Amino acid sequence: MFGGTKIDPKKVAVYVRWSTDEQENGTTLEVQTESCQYFIKSQGWEFNPDLVYVDDGYSGGNTERPALTKLRKAIVAGEIQAVVVYKLDRLSRRVVDCVKLVREEWYGRCGLFSTAERFDTDSPVGKMIFNILISFAEFERDVIRDRTQSGKKKRASQGRNAGHKYIYGYRRGQDGGYELDGYDPATGSFSGAAAVARRIFTDYLSGASTVQIANGLTSDGIPSPLGARNWRTSTVARILDNPSYSGTYRYGISQWRIGEKRKLLDEVTYEVDGAIPPLISPEEFERVRRLRDDRAKINPRQLGSLYLISGIAKCARCGQPLCGKKGSDKRYYSCLGRLALKFCDCALIGAPMLEEIVLEQVKQRFSGESMREQVRMIEEQIRTDIAAKEYALKALEEEMSALEKRLIKLEDDYFRGDLEGKTYGRLMERVDAEKGRIGEQVEVARRALSEAKASTVDVGHLQALADRLDVWDSLPPESLKQLLHDVVDTVLVYQEKSHAPKGVKNPNELSVKIAFRTDVLVTTSGKEAS
Repeated sequence: MFGGTKIDPKKVAVYVRWSTDEQENGTTLEVQTESCQYFIKSQGWEFNPDLVYVDDGYSGGNTERPALTKLRKAIVAGEIQAVVVYKLDRLSRRVVDCVKLVREEWYGRCGLFSTAERFDTDSPVGKMIFNILISFAEFERDVIRDRTQSGKKKRASQGRNAGHKYIYGYRRGQDGGYELDGYDPATGSFSGAAAVARRIFTDYLSGASTVQIANGLTSDGIPSPLGARNWRTSTVARILDNPSYSGTYRYGISQWRIGEKRKLLDEVTYEVDGAIPPLISPEEFERVRRLRDDRAKINPRQLGSLYLISGIAKCARCGQPLCGKKGSDKRYYSCLGRLALKFCDCALIGAPMLEEIVLEQVKQRFSGESMREQVRMIEEQIRTDIAAKEYALKALEEEMSALEKRLIKLEDDYFRGDLEGKTYGRLMERVDAEKGRIGEQVEVARRALSEAKASTVDVGHLQALADRLDVWDSLPPESLKQLLHDVVDTVLVYQEKSHAPKGVKNPNELSVKIAFRTDVLVTTSGKEAS
């Protein structure tokens, strides 16, 4: 009975659950079902195989399980009056979940019975025993989880797989570590999945987009990491964003609330540098990361349009963007201030002419060879700057060392009686003040040196850019547009609207000014390019 209601012997269900993460012995699904069947028969009820609800491979940490959800709906519908479990923790290992189910949702509708524990939730003593049992179940779950995560963390710190699938391009090595899948150390050559993963990084640094890379891999008949014929851009993006390819092993633990929306509650990530054989260098990965951040600011629709400078072209008069506008047989750029807002007098400008002017200015200003010359100049400037700061810091440290020696000498002179107390105190105070002043300068010099060594100038990125400029004329439109967005910040354009008759060329001067991106291009004088 439950709540004074006699149980219908034909409305008795069995719920079993088994989680592989718990590594339980002797509590398989078959053992649980058999034990529940014996219990049902001992109570004079009928065992119905159709009323056995099974959650195989689900954790007891929450109640979002398919079989349990189906069981709860059947109880609410009045189809079930009793639920038999092997142990209480099969239902849930959390006190709050068990209390919500048994004492709130199922109260007056269904009784709960365990083959391993005896309790009656209708009596005060039974309620107390119920709460104690489920509290121990929750404690056991937390202990198992902590031990499991501790073991995984230790494996992760050793660069060994912590229990998840090996990333694309790698395979299991000795002692569970990572090994490149297709690398010959004798020749330094790559093959197989490792070669494909490396190709993805190389193509991206050469200017290809994730869409182009995915399409290229699909066209070449290379199967995806899951064995599919077609590559997804999201798969390419995940590879590009994974620092493991530069030798940094990542292991994360995420906890999610399942409901109408998935919400990340907590995330703990462990990173171990140098734990994996790198497929690319950390510098190359940093260049990829910077390119990913830069390109994320660009609307993909702009890259796919017919207009090379859309997204970076603006009207020099009103500051509004220049939008592509297609006529019957021609392409134009039109100021948004004129096209939509109706307040600017900028003329319609032919797209082929304007794009040719911009491309020519960029070519004249920067070629592959001139970029390489800038790389050499930047590297020399960085070396000179670091050497100067190291020299300044060394001079200050030597001065500080001289003051320390002077203090020691003053103390010796005082204790030998060569200095009077007042004179000793005055000299010590003067030297201490000088030490404080020099000490502040030393800290400033150390920070300056540290900043110089951690210079944000990405020489490797400039070298990759020079390679792309060498093949400028052979790039497809999308790659050419991507290159323009990588090197140009803004193109300011203005030509006053003409009042000449239709068909007559606009006599007003066309002004085009290019502002290059200062984080990728540096002039020979070291000033901003404009």
